[in-house]
Amino acid sequence: MNPPYDERISIRTEEFYSDIGNTLKRNYANTDAWMITANLEALKYVGLKPLPKIKVFNGNLEARLVRYEMYAGSRKKGL
Repeated sequence: MNPPYDERISIRTEEFYSDIGNTLKRNYANTDAWMITANLEALKYVGLKPLPKIKVFNGNLEARLVRYEMYAGSRKKGL
């Protein structure tokens, strides 16, 4: 996906990217999700650990291409 970066389209960044993370976690277990964004700060609001983070350029904007491996439950020990 290529969500808005809050460059040309105004969004509530924290809420928007948090909703992306929640939707992926709740509805897409056992899949991989890829996202490209130039809003590097917004990635922390997704709430998921991206592996890998690949530096790319989208036009003249430095961006990251990230992969989220979706799974059911938690990978924390004891859970």
